[in-house]
Amino acid sequence: MTKLILLLAIVLAVWLSWKQLTRGGPPDRATLIRYGMIGGGILLVVLMLTGRAHALFGAIGAALAMGVRVLPQLLRYAPMLQRLFGVYAGASGGGSGQSTVTSRSFKMTLDHTSGRMDGTVSQGELAGRSLSSLSADELQALWNACQGDADDLRLLHAYVQRERAAEWQGPGAEAPPPATDSNMSEKEALAILGLEDGATEDEVVAAHRRLIARMHPDKGGSDYLASRINLAKSTLKKG
Repeated sequence: MTKLILLLAIVLAVWLSWKQLTRGGPPDRATLIRYGMIGGGILLVVLMLTGRAHALFGAIGAALAMGVRVLPQLLRYAPMLQRLFGVYAGASGGGSGQSTVTSRSFKMTLDHTSGRMDGTVSQGELAGRSLSSLSADELQALWNACQGDADDLRLLHAYVQRERAAEWQGPGAEAPPPATDSNMSEKEALAILGLEDGATEDEVVAAHRRLIARMHPDKGGSDYLASRINLAKSTLKKG
Protein backbone atom coordinates (compact mmCIF):
# COMPACT_ATOMS: atom_id res chain seq x y z
CA MET A 1 0.00 0.00 0.00
CA THR A 2 2.80 2.36 0.92
CA LYS A 3 4.61 1.66 -2.32
CA LEU A 4 1.43 2.37 -4.27
CA ILE A 5 1.01 5.74 -2.56
CA LEU A 6 4.64 6.63 -3.24
CA LEU A 7 4.20 5.67 -6.88
CA LEU A 8 1.07 7.84 -7.15
CA ALA A 9 2.93 10.74 -5.51
CA ILE A 10 5.76 10.46 -8.07
CA VAL A 11 3.27 10.30 -10.94
CA LEU A 12 1.47 13.38 -9.60
CA ALA A 13 4.74 15.31 -9.23
CA VAL A 14 5.76 14.41 -12.80
CA TRP A 15 2.33 15.41 -14.13
CA LEU A 16 2.41 18.77 -12.35
CA SER A 17 5.92 19.46 -13.65
CA TRP A 18 4.94 18.55 -17.19
CA LYS A 19 1.86 20.76 -16.97
CA GLN A 20 3.99 23.71 -15.89
CA LEU A 21 6.57 23.13 -18.64
CA THR A 22 3.94 22.93 -21.36
CA ARG A 23 2.35 26.14 -20.09
CA GLY A 24 5.64 28.00 -20.56
CA GLY A 25 7.34 30.62 -18.42
CA PRO A 26 8.45 30.38 -14.79
CA PRO A 27 5.78 29.53 -12.19
CA ASP A 28 4.31 32.44 -10.27
CA ARG A 29 4.28 32.66 -6.48
CA ALA A 30 0.72 31.37 -6.13
CA THR A 31 1.54 28.30 -8.24
CA LEU A 32 4.66 27.56 -6.19
CA ILE A 33 2.68 27.84 -2.96
CA ARG A 34 -0.04 25.55 -4.32
CA TYR A 35 2.49 22.93 -5.44
CA GLY A 36 4.30 23.19 -2.12
CA MET A 37 1.08 22.57 -0.18
CA ILE A 38 0.25 19.59 -2.38
CA GLY A 39 3.72 18.14 -1.93
CA GLY A 40 3.63 18.73 1.82
CA GLY A 41 0.24 17.05 2.09
CA ILE A 42 1.45 14.00 0.16
CA LEU A 43 4.55 13.76 2.38
CA LEU A 44 2.44 13.98 5.53
CA VAL A 45 0.10 11.21 4.30
CA VAL A 46 3.04 8.96 3.45
CA LEU A 47 4.62 9.54 6.87
CA MET A 48 1.36 8.76 8.62
CA LEU A 49 0.81 5.56 6.64
CA THR A 50 4.36 4.37 7.32
CA GLY A 51 4.13 5.20 11.04
CA ARG A 52 6.82 7.87 10.86
CA ALA A 53 4.72 10.97 11.37
CA HIS A 54 5.77 11.09 15.03
CA ALA A 55 9.32 11.83 13.91
CA LEU A 56 8.12 14.85 11.92
CA PHE A 57 6.04 16.15 14.82
CA GLY A 58 8.96 15.57 17.17
CA ALA A 59 11.26 17.61 14.93
CA ILE A 60 8.70 20.42 14.78
CA GLY A 61 8.38 20.41 18.57
CA ALA A 62 12.15 20.51 19.02
CA ALA A 63 12.43 23.40 16.57
CA LEU A 64 9.74 25.35 18.44
CA ALA A 65 11.45 24.72 21.78
CA MET A 66 14.77 25.91 20.38
CA GLY A 67 13.06 28.98 18.93
CA VAL A 68 11.67 29.87 22.37
CA ARG A 69 15.20 29.69 23.83
CA VAL A 70 16.87 31.59 20.99
CA LEU A 71 14.24 34.30 20.49
CA PRO A 72 15.32 36.45 23.49
CA GLN A 73 18.91 36.47 22.18
CA LEU A 74 17.75 37.43 18.70
CA LEU A 75 15.71 40.28 20.15
CA ARG A 76 18.71 41.39 22.18
CA TYR A 77 20.90 41.62 19.11
CA ALA A 78 18.15 42.86 16.79
CA PRO A 79 19.64 46.38 16.37
CA MET A 80 23.03 44.93 15.39
CA LEU A 81 21.41 42.46 12.98
CA GLN A 82 19.37 45.29 11.48
CA ARG A 83 22.54 47.32 10.88
CA LEU A 84 24.21 44.25 9.35
CA PHE A 85 21.40 43.21 7.05
CA GLY A 86 18.96 46.10 7.07
CA VAL A 87 20.41 48.29 4.70
CA TYR A 88 21.00 45.34 2.38
CA ALA A 89 17.31 45.74 1.87
CA GLY A 90 18.07 49.09 0.36
CA ALA A 91 20.40 47.66 -2.17
CA SER A 92 18.01 44.87 -3.09
CA GLY A 93 15.45 47.44 -4.15
CA GLY A 94 17.44 48.06 -7.31
CA GLY A 95 19.82 50.64 -5.88
CA SER A 96 23.57 50.99 -5.84
CA GLY A 97 24.07 50.31 -2.13
CA GLN A 98 25.52 53.82 -1.70
CA SER A 99 24.15 57.30 -1.25
CA THR A 100 26.05 60.17 -2.82
CA VAL A 101 25.91 63.88 -1.97
CA THR A 102 28.06 66.29 -3.93
CA SER A 103 29.19 69.87 -3.50
CA ARG A 104 31.76 72.07 -5.18
CA SER A 105 34.69 70.44 -3.38
CA PHE A 106 33.43 67.02 -2.30
CA LYS A 107 31.76 63.85 -3.41
CA MET A 108 30.49 62.30 -0.18
CA THR A 109 29.25 58.71 0.02
CA LEU A 110 27.36 56.74 2.66
CA ASP A 111 27.66 52.97 2.44
CA HIS A 112 24.27 51.37 3.08
CA THR A 113 25.71 48.16 4.49
CA SER A 114 28.32 49.44 6.93
CA GLY A 115 26.87 52.90 7.55
CA ARG A 116 30.34 54.40 7.04
CA MET A 117 30.71 57.80 5.45
CA ASP A 118 33.66 58.92 3.35
CA GLY A 119 34.30 61.43 0.63
CA THR A 120 36.66 62.42 -2.15
CA VAL A 121 38.12 65.89 -2.50
CA SER A 122 37.27 67.28 -5.94
CA GLN A 123 39.56 70.30 -6.19
CA GLY A 124 42.48 72.11 -4.62
CA GLU A 125 45.79 70.77 -3.35
CA LEU A 126 44.14 67.68 -1.88
CA ALA A 127 42.12 66.81 -5.00
CA GLY A 128 41.69 63.06 -5.44
CA ARG A 129 42.34 62.27 -1.77
CA SER A 130 39.74 60.53 0.36
CA LEU A 131 38.74 62.28 3.55
CA SER A 132 39.56 59.18 5.55
CA SER A 133 43.18 59.41 4.37
CA LEU A 134 43.67 63.00 5.58
CA SER A 135 45.43 63.86 8.80
CA ALA A 136 43.80 66.12 11.38
CA ASP A 137 46.00 69.00 10.18
CA GLU A 138 44.95 68.39 6.57
CA LEU A 139 41.28 68.35 7.60
CA GLN A 140 41.79 71.67 9.35
CA ALA A 141 43.44 73.13 6.23
CA LEU A 142 40.58 71.82 4.11
CA TRP A 143 38.03 73.38 6.45
CA ASN A 144 39.80 76.73 6.13
CA ALA A 145 39.87 76.42 2.33
CA CYS A 146 36.09 75.79 2.22
CA GLN A 147 35.07 78.94 4.08
CA GLY A 148 33.60 80.50 0.97
CA ASP A 149 31.14 77.66 0.25
CA ALA A 150 28.39 76.82 2.75
CA ASP A 151 27.57 73.43 1.15
CA ASP A 152 31.22 72.40 1.37
CA LEU A 153 31.28 73.31 5.04
CA ARG A 154 28.04 71.44 5.78
CA LEU A 155 29.27 68.26 4.12
CA LEU A 156 32.68 68.41 5.77
CA HIS A 157 31.06 69.09 9.12
CA ALA A 158 28.72 66.10 8.67
CA TYR A 159 31.68 63.82 7.85
CA VAL A 160 33.83 65.01 10.74
CA GLN A 161 31.06 64.72 13.31
CA ARG A 162 30.11 61.22 12.16
CA GLU A 163 33.51 59.67 11.50
CA ARG A 164 36.27 61.67 13.23
CA ALA A 165 34.72 63.72 15.99
CA ALA A 166 37.23 62.51 18.59
CA GLU A 167 40.24 63.97 16.78
CA TRP A 168 38.65 67.10 15.37
CA GLN A 169 39.86 70.25 17.10
CA GLY A 170 38.81 72.82 14.53
CA PRO A 171 35.83 75.13 14.25
CA GLY A 172 33.77 72.34 12.71
CA ALA A 173 32.55 71.42 16.18
CA GLU A 174 29.65 73.80 15.52
CA ALA A 175 27.33 73.18 12.59
CA PRO A 176 27.21 75.75 9.76
CA PRO A 177 23.92 77.60 9.17
CA PRO A 178 21.13 75.33 7.85
CA ALA A 179 20.60 75.02 4.12
CA THR A 180 17.77 76.95 2.51
CA ASP A 181 17.99 75.56 -1.04
CA SER A 182 14.76 73.73 -1.95
CA ASN A 183 15.70 72.79 -5.52
CA MET A 184 17.10 69.40 -6.47
CA SER A 185 17.34 67.54 -9.75
CA GLU A 186 15.95 64.03 -10.14
CA LYS A 187 19.47 62.74 -10.85
CA GLU A 188 20.79 64.21 -7.61
CA ALA A 189 17.80 62.87 -5.65
CA LEU A 190 18.38 59.35 -6.99
CA ALA A 191 22.07 59.56 -6.06
CA ILE A 192 21.28 60.69 -2.52
CA LEU A 193 18.83 57.82 -1.95
CA GLY A 194 21.10 55.32 -3.69
CA LEU A 195 18.49 54.46 -6.31
CA GLU A 196 18.61 53.95 -10.04
CA ASP A 197 16.63 55.66 -12.77
CA GLY A 198 13.09 54.32 -12.90
CA ALA A 199 12.82 53.59 -9.17
CA THR A 200 9.24 53.09 -8.00
CA GLU A 201 7.55 55.18 -5.34
CA ASP A 202 7.71 52.22 -2.94
CA GLU A 203 11.48 52.01 -3.45
CA VAL A 204 11.81 55.76 -2.85
CA VAL A 205 9.85 55.53 0.40
CA ALA A 206 11.81 52.47 1.58
CA ALA A 207 15.19 54.05 0.76
CA HIS A 208 14.21 57.27 2.53
CA ARG A 209 13.08 55.34 5.62
CA ARG A 210 16.37 53.43 5.86
CA LEU A 211 18.58 56.44 5.30
CA ILE A 212 16.76 58.85 7.57
CA ALA A 213 17.04 56.24 10.34
CA ARG A 214 20.83 56.31 9.91
CA MET A 215 21.32 60.00 9.28
CA HIS A 216 18.93 61.53 11.79
CA PRO A 217 20.84 63.97 14.04
CA ASP A 218 19.84 61.95 17.12
CA LYS A 219 21.59 58.90 15.66
CA GLY A 220 24.93 60.36 14.62
CA GLY A 221 23.74 62.07 11.47
CA SER A 222 23.38 65.76 10.71
CA ASP A 223 20.57 68.23 10.10
CA TYR A 224 22.02 69.02 6.68
CA LEU A 225 22.15 65.43 5.42
CA ALA A 226 18.73 64.66 6.90
CA SER A 227 17.31 67.69 5.06
CA ARG A 228 18.89 66.54 1.78
CA ILE A 229 17.45 63.04 2.21
CA ASN A 230 14.00 64.51 2.89
CA LEU A 231 14.29 66.80 -0.14
CA ALA A 232 15.35 63.87 -2.33
CA LYS A 233 12.22 61.95 -1.33
CA SER A 234 10.00 64.97 -2.02
CA THR A 235 11.64 65.57 -5.41
CA LEU A 236 11.15 61.99 -6.61
CA LYS A 237 7.60 61.69 -5.31
CA LYS A 238 6.62 64.92 -7.08
CA GLY A 239 8.20 63.63 -10.27
